[in-house]
Amino acid sequence: MRLWTSLVVSVICASSAYAQIDAFNLRSKYGPPLDRETFTVRPEIEIRVDYGPAKQACMILLPSGMSVVGKPLPNVITREQMKDVLDNVVPDSVRGKEIKRGVIGAGTLKVVYTEYENVTIDERFKSGIGTGIVVTSKDAACRKDTAP
Repeated sequence: MRLWTSLVVSVICASSAYAQIDAFNLRSKYGPPLDRETFTVRPEIEIRVDYGPAKQACMILLPSGMSVVGKPLPNVITREQMKDVLDNVVPDSVRGKEIKRGVIGAGTLKVVYTEYENVTIDERFKSGIGTGIVVTSKDAACRKDTAP
């Protein structure tokens, strides 16, 4: 009986080792991982940057700030703070000249976009609450159709 129990436990342990998710299995299934970093630019504010093949920033994801009346709570990121971070991360000199701006909406989803010469900045909303700001580079190497 003891031999039988040991054999069953060994088979279960060995089979669970094969069922693990690791980098090799994920890469073989989905291809190479994205070249991505996360930075803490201020307390409570992190940005995620996806890089292209030449290590240029292709997409930057920032949180949306909240509109606050009066003094904000300590853990609340305000729209003014996010505007300052956005202006610091992607200054006017990087954006280039503004080309157009607009709003796209469907149901409870809305995107407020501003297109510049070098980037497009989208602020995304769901039910009137900001869900994130996405800065997308217009660099040809960043486009999916030109990626290797």
